[in-house]
Amino acid sequence: MKKENRSHILLRYALVIGCILVFASFIVYKAFDTTVISASRWNEKAMKELSRVDTIRPERGNILASNGSILATNLCYYNVRIDFRSERFMEGRYLLAVDSLADSLALHFPIRDRAGWKKRLLSPLDKPRDKRPRAFKILGNISYADYQLLRTFPFFNIRNSNKTGLTKEKVMRRVNPYGAMARRSVGGVGIDSITGETHGISGLERALDSLLYGKPGLAKKVPLTKDIVNWTDVEPVPGYNIKTTIDINMQDIVENELNNVLTTCNADWGVAVLMEVSTGNIKAISNLEKSPSSDEYIEGMNRAVLGYEPGSVVKTLSMMIAVEDGIVKDVDEVITTGHGFAYAGGRPITDSHGVASMPVREVIERSSNIGMAKIITSRYGDNPGAFYTRLKKLGFLDPMNTGIAGERPPRIDSVASNRGGRIALSRMCYGYSTEIPPLYTLSIYNAIANDGKYVRPRLVERLLGEGIDSVLPVSYVRDTMACSPRTAEIM
Repeated sequence: MKKENRSHILLRYALVIGCILVFASFIVYKAFDTTVISASRWNEKAMKELSRVDTIRPERGNILASNGSILATNLCYYNVRIDFRSERFMEGRYLLAVDSLADSLALHFPIRDRAGWKKRLLSPLDKPRDKRPRAFKILGNISYADYQLLRTFPFFNIRNSNKTGLTKEKVMRRVNPYGAMARRSVGGVGIDSITGETHGISGLERALDSLLYGKPGLAKKVPLTKDIVNWTDVEPVPGYNIKTTIDINMQDIVENELNNVLTTCNADWGVAVLMEVSTGNIKAISNLEKSPSSDEYIEGMNRAVLGYEPGSVVKTLSMMIAVEDGIVKDVDEVITTGHGFAYAGGRPITDSHGVASMPVREVIERSSNIGMAKIITSRYGDNPGAFYTRLKKLGFLDPMNTGIAGERPPRIDSVASNRGGRIALSRMCYGYSTEIPPLYTLSIYNAIANDGKYVRPRLVERLLGEGIDSVLPVSYVRDTMACSPRTAEIM
């Protein structure tokens, strides 16, 4: 009997030893295969991994108001998820805490009521364990303070995250602390669907994207004892912080006043731009339009830089040219206007408030279409194209490069020297048959207020970066002067 038991024990030892030998042989074979037989294939894979270079995205620069207040910046938010296949996930404790957890979530994150939260929290458990989600989203785009609050909730307050399955995913978002204030001018960003990079899509964010974006860095793979990790080879360079000319207090006043005027007029939309005379600094810019869902006005399309038929505000530009070029020598000279002017056989030009005659100075005061057409055609009627050339020489048709994306220069046709061109000229000089952005009209009025100095409107006054503080100088359109100081004084 003892001999039989000893035989069984030895047989078992033999089986164990045999298994160990087989397993050891397999390990030796695999080691030999990896290091000798398939060495070239594994070396190729290792070199491919080690030669991979990843791009490190730079931090996007901030957009600042003139006093340093932040108009657009980057903030870190978190997406919170549960790994229901976490190795030590405590399912029993989770089920016991789900009611109180749903209560806490409904109280502090009321995107769902208690019942809705409980249903969502329990839904992944309906599946077999090996089919449950590894990244079940609980909350998205929450602040770090909210995440810390979440960690105090029942079940989530267990310190070992492997037991709760709780994970957080860092997300960088572009935010505007002042909300809709100057939103169209500041602009917005979007993620490129191909590269995954964040770039400006409107406003200053788009126009100055190359400065705000910065320069990407490079990371290469480096083998360490236990792993292959990213090693920063070229540090990313953050984008410039851009200091704008916007004055927050003035911006608030302009937006409120524009809103009041539009409400009183029941207008579809309106734009207001406030510019500092001597520098061209845009201190406030507001674009409001009626909301499609209510009678309120909301920040709308940036019409300040889009072309529209301006009407009589262009008479100031035409009169300035007439005085500067000597077409008008005496603003007290009386000219005949009447109630109709059929120039070049075209449809008669009329004034709804016309008089038989008026001094030249009253052409602007009375906003006389006839008076303005008679003054301009007296010089340019025989050569309508020369009026276009005069506007071009002035710099009025040049891009302003204000820094606002979508900016368009005026559309004023180069009219031919024929009957049609002469008729077109007689209309263009008082604001018809043209498309002029409000910002261009503002620039001419500002030049007159600035003793003829044709300063360029701008939204950017300073670039700030690592070791860089660059103040952009005031710039002028063409040859600095739109007109002489004497003409500006007359105007």
